[in-house]
Formats: sequence, C-alpha cells, structure tokens
Amino acid sequence: MLQVSEKQVEDFLSMDVVIPTVREAYRENAAGTFYPGGRIVFPVRGPENSGQWLVANNENKPFFGSKFSSGFPENPKIGLPSVISTISLYSNETGELKALIEANYLTAIKTGANAAVATDLYARKDAKVLGSLVLAYKLSHKSWPSKKCVNWTN
Repeated sequence: MLQVSEKQVEDFLSMDVVIPTVREAYRENAAGTFYPGGRIVFPVRGPENSGQWLVANNENKPFFGSKFSSGFPENPKIGLPSVISTISLYSNETGELKALIEANYLTAIKTGANAAVATDLYARKDAKVLGSLVLAYKLSHKSWPSKKCVNWTN
C-alpha cells in the first residue's frame, strides 16, 4: 500500500495541475461517469468538533476513494491544524486499499481550484475585475509561506 505524506502532496501539486483536473471532474460529473457521493457529518465530543466522510467514484479511473476530515477548532492551541484530512484510495477491481494520502493541502488547493473553475464558467466574459480571495489554509498550517499568490488565466 502506498502512503503519501503531506509534504509529498505539497511538492507535487500546484494550481497548474489541480485546475485542469477539477475542470475534468466537472465534465465527467456532467457526463455521468463521476459519482461524488453524499457526506456523512457527525459531532465529536460536542457540537464544536466534527468528523465527516465523503466518497467518490470515477468510472474512468482504476480506483475509487473516500476522504475523512475532522474539524477541531481548538487544535491550533496544541500545535495541530484545525482540520485534518486523509484520503483512502481503493482498487475498483477488488476493493483493496491501495493508498492513504494526507490531504490537508490537497483539500485546500482543490477548494481554490473549484473557485477558479466556477469563476471561469460563471463569470461574465467581459469582466475585468475579480474580488479578493483569501486562502484559509495558512490560518491553521504553519507550513504555508506567509505570502503565496497564484496567477491563473484561462
């Protein structure tokens, strides 16, 4: 089984990789070959902490997956991120677990890519100004540089 660390994810992924991947996922969802399943959300030791599972399957890939995220707003006080996410990938032939991926950065960059793709699809084509976007990832992760800007044009 492959284990992918947060650092490996950060070293590999950039907006140049993620935006086209997210755009393709939207296309495959519209075509009916990508299934983004529902969420299961539950409180953990009170309403302020939570856990959630998300699942997805793409008929065009050799795997399906699930993501578990926990949200614990007080974690930064003890040196941990407020949200911790892990993705599990399974063989679509056997159901065997194939990979565990630490997914805090992946979740953050995918969320940004979703905003980029949605803005491109829904914005007026003659628009000249885009409002300011703030990435929350830095607020709960010490590894993100204090200034990180991504310029993206279609």
